[in-house]
Amino acid sequence: MAEQQVLFDEPERPEPDTPAPKPPRYTEPIPLAAPDGTVFGYACPRCWQIRSPVHAFTRVEPTAEVLAQRRNDADRCCRCYACNRALAAGSLGKCKSCRAKSEEEERPRWEAWEKAQEDDAAAFAFRLRDELKTWDADRPDPYPLTIAHGRDGLKFFAFPLELDEAPGEIAARACAMFWYDRNQGAPFGYGPTPEAALADLREKARAIQAEARASNSKG
Repeated sequence: MAEQQVLFDEPERPEPDTPAPKPPRYTEPIPLAAPDGTVFGYACPRCWQIRSPVHAFTRVEPTAEVLAQRRNDADRCCRCYACNRALAAGSLGKCKSCRAKSEEEERPRWEAWEKAQEDDAAAFAFRLRDELKTWDADRPDPYPLTIAHGRDGLKFFAFPLELDEAPGEIAARACAMFWYDRNQGAPFGYGPTPEAALADLREKARAIQAEARASNSKG
């Protein structure tokens, strides 16, 4: 009984790639068997944990295919997902070299994505400035106008656009925080209430129109 207690003690979880303090006690997946010898699953030989879904262990005796999958789950535990290198007990994911390789391979794609996001934000800001040059900020019911709540802990947004022209993230109230972080330089209205957001949009429109008049007078 004492030996079984040691077997299922929770092991310490070192950081990935840190050397284990001593060689692993087991080298193969540990079979989890009933008293009659029927194997129902396997535990990792390094961290002694079961990586197969717990709900998979039912009263039905597993098929050979299911047992093979559970054994593979246990064998893949504490190993690099990419190169299968053994990691320290309790570690998941990739080893340092594979993580570095993955980051290097993904960098061009992420840089292209970032550039596309920046270009979209700049184009949207330019469009709003162009719309606000002729938008009647002093009209009681300015048109076009869309006011929406951003959710995600944000406030209200006001745009000099039709609803179907407003940013999809704001109109659909999804991922608004991400959109807001990317587009804070655009001249849209923003405030704690719809009235405050509209007032902010009016002020920005007046400022843009004043700049346009000043620029035209100099020309």
